[in-house]
Amino acid sequence: MRKLFTTLPLLSALIFSAAWSTFDHTASAATPAPVTLCGGDSLTVMDVILGHQDLGVFAALLDTANLNEALMGPGPFTIFAPVDGAVDQVDPMLIITLVLDPVALASVLGYHISEGLLMSADMTDGQTVDTMTDNDLILAVGDASILVNNYATIIEADLVATNGVVHVIDQVLFPEQSVEDPAPATFAAYPNPVQNELWLASSSGQTLQVHDATGRLIQTIDMPAAGGRQVISTEGWAAGLLLISDEDGHVIRLVR
Repeated sequence: MRKLFTTLPLLSALIFSAAWSTFDHTASAATPAPVTLCGGDSLTVMDVILGHQDLGVFAALLDTANLNEALMGPGPFTIFAPVDGAVDQVDPMLIITLVLDPVALASVLGYHISEGLLMSADMTDGQTVDTMTDNDLILAVGDASILVNNYATIIEADLVATNGVVHVIDQVLFPEQSVEDPAPATFAAYPNPVQNELWLASSSGQTLQVHDATGRLIQTIDMPAAGGRQVISTEGWAAGLLLISDEDGHVIRLVR
């Protein structure tokens, strides 16, 4: 199968933090009931995701990663879509890092997408499923449930569209062999909460960026080549979340 994305070292998360509404879900032990959607001849898998009340975060992430248009194409696609509540179980700092890097985010989301049509009735125990990354999914089919990678349960199966099918799952999927802990950050940012000044310290010269919670760049800061501290005025900055990041993808979260 054609691989559309290469798995990246940051392939260990998915998004947006506590700003999204929480979904209170208890994993079902029952076999997922197949559901067929009736929405006319133009209903794509992306339309199914957009129209599902518990897939709003996943839909937003697909849009951020510029995958929404691809999922409106001919396909066929099989999507394992995590509910909004699954995102709450992911480290928000890792999620923020991915939001700031749409290419890495696309790689994460690609692990939830397979090119081809796979209905729940056709799934078999131990089956491997190709994805848009270099990693496969493994299915465990039992009498009472279908598991993906032995931890994500399909809680709603066979949401059928003209170009594929969506299976709703209760966990975000991560390829185990791709999870890597980045090296420790070599800079610090304080105080927290930030008042009128932001203090930055670095052990070596590097470029730091300040973003707000929407990913908008507020300021770029070049630290001293030999290391040291800089004091930045925050006058005129809006209140809210601040994301301080370096060139290696480390992120420090502060509040103003």
